[in-house]
Amino acid sequence: MKTLKRVIISALVFVFATGVFAGCKGTERTVDERNVWVDGNKVYKDTYEGKEIIKIDFFDTGYGKDWLYETAKDFVYENEEYALVLNADSSLVSTMPTKLETGKNLSDLYFTPHFDWEKYISQDSILPLDDVYEAKPDGEDGKTIEEKMEPSYIETNRFEQNGEEHYYVLPWTKLITGIAYNSELFERYGIEVPKTMEEFDKVCETIIEKSTAEGKRIAPFVASGRTLGYFDFMCMNLWIQRSGLDAVKEFFAFGDVEVFNPAKEPYKGYVSAWKDFAKYFGPDGFSKYCLSGSMSKEVYDAQRDLINGEAAMMINADWLEREMINLVDETGFKMKLMQFPVVSDAKKDENGNYISVNYGADANFIFIPKKASNPEGAKEFLIFMHKENSLQTFTKVTGSFRPFEYDVESLRSELSAFSNSVLDISLACSETYVDYPTGPRRFKASKFITGQPNQMIINGTDPEDFAAQEYAEAKVRWNSDWAV
Repeated sequence: MKTLKRVIISALVFVFATGVFAGCKGTERTVDERNVWVDGNKVYKDTYEGKEIIKIDFFDTGYGKDWLYETAKDFVYENEEYALVLNADSSLVSTMPTKLETGKNLSDLYFTPHFDWEKYISQDSILPLDDVYEAKPDGEDGKTIEEKMEPSYIETNRFEQNGEEHYYVLPWTKLITGIAYNSELFERYGIEVPKTMEEFDKVCETIIEKSTAEGKRIAPFVASGRTLGYFDFMCMNLWIQRSGLDAVKEFFAFGDVEVFNPAKEPYKGYVSAWKDFAKYFGPDGFSKYCLSGSMSKEVYDAQRDLINGEAAMMINADWLEREMINLVDETGFKMKLMQFPVVSDAKKDENGNYISVNYGADANFIFIPKKASNPEGAKEFLIFMHKENSLQTFTKVTGSFRPFEYDVESLRSELSAFSNSVLDISLACSETYVDYPTGPRRFKASKFITGQPNQMIINGTDPEDFAAQEYAEAKVRWNSDWAV
């Protein structure tokens, strides 16, 4: 009996020391030294009873959920009247539209990957956020959220409806794209990170040559044929390099059908980018440079092959390490993210230096539904999220960054080698380009926004033939179903 008592007492000491408790129905409850509780998906201080509830639905793939829970804990500690309910939903893009259209089962705040939010403004389903943009989260002497936001993201968040322009969404991530690589393998083979495409060609040949000599051929690349959007990271970056950012923006304004003319800019540079892409991922390139079976792989499987050493590189982005953190920790895999190498005819600035632009693809958005139960509470949390400490929390937990002005350099010692390489790319780029078509034809011509011909080129279509077909189609449709 005395032994049993000692066991029970020891168990109780462990529970209270760690702050881990078993809740009803098996949910885990934790409490920190501030008496802030995480009870399943509820976050509150002291007690849940009598609190003003803020419900949040969020997309947890890629960046995970820990950063949001940490921010929520800090928020309820400073704002004890609130409790947060956090619903992780990896299928948010498919479940959210029905809720917005019916106005039923809505949460107060949504963290989504890219979606056509403009459509729901025209349906009066999304709340304007002008007052949030005007708020000063760091105090009256600090900057507004609008002033803290990177300029390239500002234009993606406004929309004009009924003659009035408002902010309706906020970006919650800054996507940084590049080529993830096995840094330990690079070091073993004496490979320096390539700066130009010519150097990159030699890297690919070195990987094949040296791994084959060791007795196991390692493919330079692995790819996910089931997630073709990753190929866009490369094609868009090479297009921006050749044509310049202003020309790419001109294309996506769809102001004249001649933007599709492959004989001149901006489309000419895009065709050249496809040709570069075809060298590595066309039929001949795929068999030489890519891991066998890549076209049938889901993105997680491809990333697993990279980490398990089956391939040396993969076109990817800043979320990779966080998304695969369990396998990275288990294997001790060492990786970094390199900037896309520069093509020989890339644009240069007035000092003769190549212009570096990060291709940020589609922005991830935060919004408040017009019929939210607690829109004011949701706004309070949004403002809190943009305090200096909150922005740093996102980076410390995810290893990634948000498109706002905050101190990231002081965090370097807390970040992994991979996250530091991501930060290096971010700082080396003059700006980030976020896909945001403009002009009255932007919805009518939307097939050209997300319809890059990756699959067709992989299957053997010549880039110039494809461009000619697109130009011919655009001329036919310009004054018919694309007319404005």
